[in-house]
Amino acid sequence: MPIIDRPAVEVQQGHLKLYLTYVTPEDLMIQGFFDVDRLEPQRGGYQRILNLPRARRLSRHLTDGYREGYANLPTTIFLATDKKITFDSKANRLSFNTDEVCPFSVVDGQHRIAGLLDSAKSEPGLLDFRLPATIATSLDETHQMYHFYIVNTTQRPVDRALEQQITTRFTDMHGVEDLPYLPSWLDNRVTRGTEAQALRLVEFLNENHASPLRGRIHMANDPSSSRGKIRQAGLVTIFKDNIFTGVNPIMLRESSPDKRNQIVLNYFRAIDSLLVGDEGRDTSIVFKSNGLFFFALISKLVFTSLYARAANFTEETMAETIRGALGEMEDFHEIAHSEWWFPGGGATSLNRAGARIIAEEFLHALNRSESSDGSG
Repeated sequence: MPIIDRPAVEVQQGHLKLYLTYVTPEDLMIQGFFDVDRLEPQRGGYQRILNLPRARRLSRHLTDGYREGYANLPTTIFLATDKKITFDSKANRLSFNTDEVCPFSVVDGQHRIAGLLDSAKSEPGLLDFRLPATIATSLDETHQMYHFYIVNTTQRPVDRALEQQITTRFTDMHGVEDLPYLPSWLDNRVTRGTEAQALRLVEFLNENHASPLRGRIHMANDPSSSRGKIRQAGLVTIFKDNIFTGVNPIMLRESSPDKRNQIVLNYFRAIDSLLVGDEGRDTSIVFKSNGLFFFALISKLVFTSLYARAANFTEETMAETIRGALGEMEDFHEIAHSEWWFPGGGATSLNRAGARIIAEEFLHALNRSESSDGSG
């Protein structure tokens, strides 16, 4: 008959009475302390099924953080019971008999609980970790399900574009190395810096007056309409995966971020001059997500060719190189014509898998183009 007694603050919100306190892994390990009413086939319930990879990530975060003296989960979980709990308003203490009150329903926080319990198995020092908790009392199942619905349909995760901006700020900040602890996943992103480099390129292309992408990228927290624009988050990912990677020679050959950005600008200007033009930028699929993916994907082929020939990286030279390869395309010769890249053309149905197939043909066409130039 475990008795829980600890500090708490009572909060009244309309008819809802809440207590702000904490629970520990030792509490959570009490038989029948909590229950997650998961929605499963052939069964009622309302909670999402536990995402094991997410719970394991939280577990690693806590375990690694604990070893560095920096384990934390600052946001509260939401527990509910249909029973009443004794609260001493003078001493600001909450007390209850777990046999009488439990199980608490987990309205919000099942992944934090699962991660914390898993980490406490490998790090016994976490058994008394204080996890902030909001406890609602006298709340029947209907009201518990209502609050789960409200919490999970009104809150939004941090936008991916804003997350990229924050990662870049960490990369640029002085003193980050003095933080007592950075989660490994964040430390890897900050240390590698490729996301920050990709974001700076996106900003450069969106702001440079000579860029065909100027003003066509919807940046994080931009209040204007995103209609007809490519989103920052998607374009940063495209550039990070295809340009700021070890298989793209621009990363091996060019140490100056400014020079890399200028080369990519010239590259997209060359593509624009060949396949788009000023009046078509709003509609051409070249400057939509899958078009930009394709041209970022083949950039390593174009750059490799230019480095191998010791050629310059002017817009004109790149346009000539791309034009030569497009002219040698056999199975996909139509991509050399701007009409294919406009709505109603073949690019309308272009997807990532198709882009990779065309990129493979582009490689062979580029080799044929270089061979014919050499023989002439």
